[in-house]
Amino acid sequence: LYRVGGLQARNERGQPDDLHSVAEVGRFDPATKQWSPLPDLPEGRSSHDAVVVGRALYVVGGWELGSEKAWIDHACKLSLDDPDAGWKAVPQDFRRRALSIAAAGGKLYAIGGMTENNEPSTDVRVMDLKTDTWSQGPALPGKPIEGFGCAALALDGRVYVSTMDGSVVRLSASGDAWDPVAHLKQPRFFHRMLAANDRTLLVIAGASMQVGHLKSIEPVSIGQ
Repeated sequence: LYRVGGLQARNERGQPDDLHSVAEVGRFDPATKQWSPLPDLPEGRSSHDAVVVGRALYVVGGWELGSEKAWIDHACKLSLDDPDAGWKAVPQDFRRRALSIAAAGGKLYAIGGMTENNEPSTDVRVMDLKTDTWSQGPALPGKPIEGFGCAALALDGRVYVSTMDGSVVRLSASGDAWDPVAHLKQPRFFHRMLAANDRTLLVIAGASMQVGHLKSIEPVSIGQ
């Protein structure tokens, strides 16, 4: 389990926000139940997403908060076989936060989020993991807000996304469209999604505009 960056509040409760992105990275070993440090990110980063692909850890999107706010315009990756070599910058031809990423079929998908103009987006960018080059992917269905704080994962070579309105969609086999596969009983955003098995996804925590913060886990059947 990898913990990558994040956000730290340095103000006292009730005082004006003093928020800072952090660069710390750690790895948890379930066998020993111990955390160990990995090399820090090149800069503090929050509102990003990260995914392990093979033996590399990729980080995409986000911004750096501190005395000022700076959008981060590059991705980065860390070799898990040689972490002491440090993080390698990867070109990123967009600036977006509150996005989700997933990797399948030799490609990494950067999905939805919020643009540097503070506009929600359903845009999808696709990176070829062999060349680290980006191309345009199919936009998520629905209004732009559906891409804000969405969750994604790859399962059996297919990418699944859960959007704010509760839709769960799957990237088509051709990679040029999103197909509906399920709908959540409790729509949510800023949540996470994991696979319980090859037919069931677990949608975890997050928030709802109507209910507020959520602590529930909802299983979602995706069929065959």
